[in-house]
Amino acid sequence: MIGIYVHNSIGIPYADAIVEGGKTVETRTRDVLGRFVGKSVAIVRTRDRHPADIVGVVHISHKKFCTKEELDGMRDKTCIPPGSKFDCDGKGKWCYFFDESMKMLKPIPLSDVVVLRRNMSWCEFEMA
Repeated sequence: MIGIYVHNSIGIPYADAIVEGGKTVETRTRDVLGRFVGKSVAIVRTRDRHPADIVGVVHISHKKFCTKEELDGMRDKTCIPPGSKFDCDGKGKWCYFFDESMKMLKPIPLSDVVVLRRNMSWCEFEMA
């Protein structure tokens, strides 16, 4: 299975918001998740000084490159506050839209699965 890394920032738990259905759009500066459109992927929560864990699954319905103005109008879907380090820098960002989300009853530490491949934005794993 593919897992995408999503940071839980202090004050804004992005990964948790995704699997709970409150954050329906994930943004990235490059089109690093486009190959997963139409697929279900795991959400791998990352946090400062904490091990990563799998917290749920979402389906990526489609992607779109959005301008800063479009992103400003979607803050309720991205949960990104103005001026945060994840806010748009003016050039626009790639947006990945989720149409289904499922939160796991108990997170699975990434160390408990067999990671086959990984990069900065996603990993491929199988259950041990």
